Amino acid sequence: MSDREVLKRYNSVVNALIPYANEGRMLEGVNKFTGKIPSKARQLIKNEVERLMSVTYEGADNSAFALFPVKTFKHFGIQMRLDEVGEDILHSETERYFNRYTVGVLEAVTSSEHYKSKIRQEQKRKIIDYFKVDAQSLKDIDFGADIAIQHNEMVECEFEGRKERYEMISVGLNHIKLQSRRVTPIKLQAEVKVHVDKKSPLAKSTSMFHCVCLNANYNRETQRHELGLHFKESMSDLTKKRIEEFVANGARTTALEPELESERVTQAIERDMLVYNSPWIPFHLDSHLKEIKILLTKQNFVAGNNASFIDNLPGQSVIERLKKELSKRDETFLFQGRIEYRGARINIAATLNELLLSGLLETFIAHSKRTGTLRVSQFRVKHIEDIKNELDSLKQCNKADFTSISHMYFVRDVTNETIKRLPEDNAVQLRPLPKLFIDNGQPVETRLYMDVDVDRRTEPRYMIVKPATIHIHLLRKLDAELLDISLSGMKMRVDKGDIMSLPDVIKVSIPQLGLGASVYKVVHKNTQSGVIRLRVAGKKKQDVRDAVCRLIKKNAKYFSKRNKASDELNEFQILWELAARSLPSLGVVCVSSKNPKERIKTVYADGFKRDAGPFGGRDGQLYMHGIFADIDAEEPRSELLDNMLDDEVKNKLVIHCIDKKKRKIVPLKEKEFFGDVRDIISEARQKSKLDVLVSDVQCFKLDNMANPMISRRLSWLDAHEPRLANAFRKSLRLYTHVIFCTDISRIHNAILIKEFSADKMLEAGGYAADESVSFS
Repeated sequence: MSDREVLKRYNSVVNALIPYANEGRMLEGVNKFTGKIPSKARQLIKNEVERLMSVTYEGADNSAFALFPVKTFKHFGIQMRLDEVGEDILHSETERYFNRYTVGVLEAVTSSEHYKSKIRQEQKRKIIDYFKVDAQSLKDIDFGADIAIQHNEMVECEFEGRKERYEMISVGLNHIKLQSRRVTPIKLQAEVKVHVDKKSPLAKSTSMFHCVCLNANYNRETQRHELGLHFKESMSDLTKKRIEEFVANGARTTALEPELESERVTQAIERDMLVYNSPWIPFHLDSHLKEIKILLTKQNFVAGNNASFIDNLPGQSVIERLKKELSKRDETFLFQGRIEYRGARINIAATLNELLLSGLLETFIAHSKRTGTLRVSQFRVKHIEDIKNELDSLKQCNKADFTSISHMYFVRDVTNETIKRLPEDNAVQLRPLPKLFIDNGQPVETRLYMDVDVDRRTEPRYMIVKPATIHIHLLRKLDAELLDISLSGMKMRVDKGDIMSLPDVIKVSIPQLGLGASVYKVVHKNTQSGVIRLRVAGKKKQDVRDAVCRLIKKNAKYFSKRNKASDELNEFQILWELAARSLPSLGVVCVSSKNPKERIKTVYADGFKRDAGPFGGRDGQLYMHGIFADIDAEEPRSELLDNMLDDEVKNKLVIHCIDKKKRKIVPLKEKEFFGDVRDIISEARQKSKLDVLVSDVQCFKLDNMANPMISRRLSWLDAHEPRLANAFRKSLRLYTHVIFCTDISRIHNAILIKEFSADKMLEAGGYAADESVSFS
């Protein structure tokens, strides 16, 4: 090995010895860093450090390869001809060599390789800064001591021996704001006594407040002169407490000061955009796993294959296993499918962790692919105990199954993002699957909460439980139970053994409601729960509707208490607000702008910063260049973001490989990952030489006028702050898209590692088998 190759190999040691050489401790440094290095190489390293540290008087000139205009100047009295990059290198290297102009500084400045490296570093820094964004929390904004609510009341102000009446427009924890049509004679720093009416809610402890005028301005929008009066420190603790209670109680039902209300409504509207357009289906499981409450919007209902998940909801035993896994970590994956066994098709389901523990991941995929029924769902969970107290609708709800909610669950279909793109592997040796994977458990009752775009019901339904009789023909009757009724239909429960023998058209009578035998058509049967849905039919269907209508009108008070619409609307709002504060993946809100950098308006991320890509984030900032940036470009740009906002691309997998030895992150194209180099990646992954990071990026175009929650918020704002409502209606046109970034690395790493040991199991994202699980 030549001397040059030796010095290149031990370059890091040379750099580490420079501080020791400057302090005259070269021998100490050499002994510390070169213990296992051959003596000849040690002498070379020592000589090189001494050479680099020696002072020189030779001028530096980089005009041969400079990219920017060269200028002449002196450095330590020595003539220099450098461009701005060379000058930057000169100053940084001089500082590295302890403010001395040495041979090491000269060589760094005149090295074209070092120059190019500096240019690349600058380009990389610009790209990182360009795509660095502040992460916003989904939780309600905490205004702290700045919070102030709007409050209209006439008050009398006493100052400088005179009294005048003003209109109070807002109350804060430490100030009040007054307004007047004319210029007020109250001077800054003047002491003012504010008298409120004794019937005012502010007069519970005192009807007079001692204040100091700290600011005055003219509001052009309202064309009023405004005064800011701050409470004096001598205010009693009781009065302060009363004001705090007044502001806290009014903050949820009353508009805040315009600036604060604008921030609050902006956050609420942007969260509504994310919930409405999210690919995730939010749901809640009760503690007994007997009912699952599912929140549906137009977007999450049609996105991917989410609708098929609802149709193929796993049984109670599978959901119980899912819930158990989600109690240990915030994410899991569920594989579902069917297998053919002795002429019958059997539903199977297993979590990713169960498949890893049993070593049956490839077998399960192959079995389900043969029948064309393989589905993969991603589940995430968020704890909501800390945000429940923020919801007034939840406080007013007296139903135990809502007030006891402690977690929100989310699910989305990821079959296309994972399994469908994999090449066919005919070499998989099929092994038997354990009975644990058979999905034939007790069905979980599903309760859907839908927005107006999904809910196609045009008539109110009334929840009434009464015995009923189904007439099959003259000689056969079945006992049934009425669950709800509307003008044109009803829902009933029958014995599971009788449900398949029901004809398409039946007669139903409900003696306790005074409804005789009427003709109904069976439109839906649930063989697992025994629930059937009926629609009025026959030539006399209008007579049946009229009879039900008369019954409802005659007992209006009785039926109004059982109208499902009002209850479901409140429950729908509770689930929506909980979902808005606990969305499970990173959400990017985009607006139209001529400046490309300003197209990303807000990024919401709570608890899932891994969704930001390979570079993650820290201190409230996210480094999104791993997701969006064109790394090879000389200037910051994003072809992916451009294509998504131009509606050319809706979904994209962003893939990176992390070389553990070199500590290098390498971006990969989808075609390479699923095709050309997949075998190489799989082999390296099995040897733990690299990690794979896969981010699923989905873009949705906004139609904010169709969002039911945004419409309700604007209606509320119309009543409390009309000017702000009009401003928001105009600003809604600027919002164009929302983008969701979700990490799905765990499932891809699991598929790449074909044979699992306990260590590889943990590498793929599973947790160790700390409990006995039977797979027999």
